[in-house]
Amino acid sequence: MEFLLTADRTLMSNYRNDEFLGFGTTAPPNIVPEWFFKLLFFPPIKTVNGTPTQAPYGLRKVETQLLNEVFEVLTVNLDNLPLSLGSASSTFVRILKNGRTHHKLFRRDIGCMKQI
Repeated sequence: MEFLLTADRTLMSNYRNDEFLGFGTTAPPNIVPEWFFKLLFFPPIKTVNGTPTQAPYGLRKVETQLLNEVFEVLTVNLDNLPLSLGSASSTFVRILKNGRTHHKLFRRDIGCMKQI
């Protein structure tokens, strides 16, 4: 059996070797442009042939246990996943080049609703 492990972009970073920058990833969107926010708080991790040189501790623990159990395991950066291996929503976003999925828009709309 084969396993493919990954984590979201905010976790697949070394935060410029300053763990406190990782807390910046929990901040809500604001006037800072998204590209600058990513660059500042969670720059992409270096990869070798699509495999990250570093990964979150918990992900590496799972990877180690699966390897100990003699499974084939590959830990990859989310940006290096082949198109067909992404979730349906991310696949549609990439194909349609829209950038947003309906469930993200819907979730945002729910947050704006007033409580009755």
